Amino acid sequence: MELSVIVVNYNVRYFLRICLESLHAATAGMESEIIVVDNASSDGSVDMIRNQFPAVDLIVNTENTGFGRACNDALARASGRYVLFINPDTVVGESLLTEAIKNFESDDQTGAVGVCLLDGNGQVLRESKRSIPSLWSSFTKFSGLSDVFKNIPFFNGYYFPTLRYDETGDIDVLPGAFMLIRKKVLDDIGGFDPRFFMYAEDIDLSYRITRAGYRIRYVGSLHVIHFKGESTQKDLSSYTTTFYQSMRLFIQKYTGELYTPFVAGLLQGIVRGIENMQKVQRRMRRPQRKHRKQGLAECLFVLSNGDQLTSVLNKSARQVVQIPEEGHGKAPFYLRYLPSYLHAHRNSALVVDFRSLTFDRIVEIWKQERTSPFYVADSDHSFIISSHNKENQGEVYVFDRTGEH
Repeated sequence: MELSVIVVNYNVRYFLRICLESLHAATAGMESEIIVVDNASSDGSVDMIRNQFPAVDLIVNTENTGFGRACNDALARASGRYVLFINPDTVVGESLLTEAIKNFESDDQTGAVGVCLLDGNGQVLRESKRSIPSLWSSFTKFSGLSDVFKNIPFFNGYYFPTLRYDETGDIDVLPGAFMLIRKKVLDDIGGFDPRFFMYAEDIDLSYRITRAGYRIRYVGSLHVIHFKGESTQKDLSSYTTTFYQSMRLFIQKYTGELYTPFVAGLLQGIVRGIENMQKVQRRMRRPQRKHRKQGLAECLFVLSNGDQLTSVLNKSARQVVQIPEEGHGKAPFYLRYLPSYLHAHRNSALVVDFRSLTFDRIVEIWKQERTSPFYVADSDHSFIISSHNKENQGEVYVFDRTGEH
């Protein structure tokens, strides 16, 4: 078997559905398998998988065992020459996996391959490529200096600044959202360290890959949509605790190998200090109202061949404009004309129906500069998804036949 795809899901049913649709399209004609581990979801994810994707090898956990442990459970069943660990809040194009696998064929020492990740707003996610954390890069990352000085390499050592996001080259660390790895490499080094419940497990696995003498290849010409944060914790307190615990564990694990005891002590101090500072800041803040979705834009531009989605959306938006079928296949039409038209119409949004467009085309559309939000739609099941703020839960709109949601 050529490829085993492993997805760990936790309460992101609608994002997972479109992810699985895109994975099925990307693996068509390829000898492959898709394994989904559900970490005790309560949103109907399991029933959805069983009813709509019976070919998926489903592992149902009765508790949330964490990302790394769940991946290892699926890895024990995997039989492909290559293994893809991918988050459920992602969308891949039909050609993506074939093109990514080609990077292994030209170099036996390439152990893993990563791609450029785009968030819900079409922006490149900086964690698409990273370095092994050093004392300075950790300080700039955790203190927020890397966010303030995004374009200055001196403050962005955490994000492997010597390689541009549109280039191809070797890096240190891949993000857990998309890690394509030779099965032989995983057999040699083992899977994820289960002590990492979530976060830093991808740093640990990446380091063990390079330590074993393999290269990690980043391919900036390949893109995947990643609705960042949908598959992780949204509670700020839980996120902060888990994240910093994982970073402290990584430092402790490699003291004497990556870090001298003195440097490790400084790093632990930095991590604990910034974690405590964030806890104090949370206590001092006034309680904030729970984030409320603003609702759909008044004007929706819909790329869809069918009338069903348009008629449903007509009940929720003031104006719905369906892009004619002949425009879907014309690159100049939807890649040049449409973004400028959206820019000229305030409070508008674009809805792309994957039942009418290929996922490759959707990813191309997603890369365009925009001031309006973009959504991915499933016209057969009348729902649309997106995520425009990584700090808050993504947007999911499910419509019944009357257009209510």
